[in-house]
Parts: sequence; structure tokens; C-alpha cells
Amino acid sequence: MLKDIETIGLKVELITPDINSIDIDIDTSIKVKFNAYVNVNSVLNNIILVEKETNTRVSSNVNCNNDVVVLSPKKNLKSNTEYMVYIPKNGISDVLGRKLLVDFKSTFKTVAQSKFTNPIIISPSDCKIYHSLPVIKFLSNSQTNIVEISSSSNFTSIEYSKLVEYNPENENTVAI
Repeated sequence: MLKDIETIGLKVELITPDINSIDIDIDTSIKVKFNAYVNVNSVLNNIILVEKETNTRVSSNVNCNNDVVVLSPKKNLKSNTEYMVYIPKNGISDVLGRKLLVDFKSTFKTVAQSKFTNPIIISPSDCKIYHSLPVIKFLSNSQTNIVEISSSSNFTSIEYSKLVEYNPENENTVAI
């Protein structure tokens, strides 16, 4: 019977971050799972991320793998800012040609502060390191700090969970 045949369009089954999420990391990617394999050619320019207050489109890379589309902003998002993922109806289609039948919108808000703040270097006072085994003291309000050290363009990151004095000659880094 005709009424037993279901005609359904493409639809969003799941989005991450969840609709109306808060405290989302500023380096997040958006994942959208559909109910069918997506036609890759229909995705570009039909799934967008917008900063809600200014209605500014966020430049992003878009990757499609079967029924999942990943939107990765090219730069970190602004902290404490609301964003909207928008997919217009009829914009994206599945591999059988079925289209999204209604506009899809999902909003989320980024975390109020970045997890890391720039530390204040206490020693050396001119913030320059003149020899290969420096002693570095820094002060920060963050619970976690990342210090990047480089003598060239290749940085080595060191993560500390408390305010510390770093002395590479001493294997035991001492918390202050």
C-alpha cells in the first residue's frame, strides 16, 4: 500500500557540541551526524558556523565521511561567545538525492575564559635566556601553565600544574 511507503528527507541525528551547550572549548570542532550517507558535493557552503552576535561567518574546513560532517574552524573561536551552526533546507542531500527538508540550527557558547593565561616571567628579569641551562621563575593565575621554550623555530612545550621554579640542572622541579 502507498501509505506504507515512507518518504523521508535527510535529517540531522546528532550534533556535537550538543544544542544549547555551554562552556565549549575554543578549539572545538563541530560534528554533525545525519541519518544517511551524505553527498560530499552538496556539503560545501551548505553547513556554516556563525558568530551569533555579529552574524559573522567563521572560516572553517569541512570534512565529510559517510554520514558525518566535521566543521573545523581555521582559528580558535572567541571565548564567552555564542555560535550557531546553520544548515539550510534543501542545501545538503544524501547519496540518493534526498534533501534536508527543514532549516537546521544549533547554538553553543564557548567557555568564558581560556584554560591558560600568559604567565608573568619573574626571572630572568629581561625575559631572555642567555645560556642553555636557564632557571626560569614565572607567576600565573592559571591552574595549569604551558611554557614554550625554543632556541630556534621548533618549540618544546612544558606543562606545569602549579606555580613552579624550573631548573633543568635539577631533575626535581620545585613548586613555589
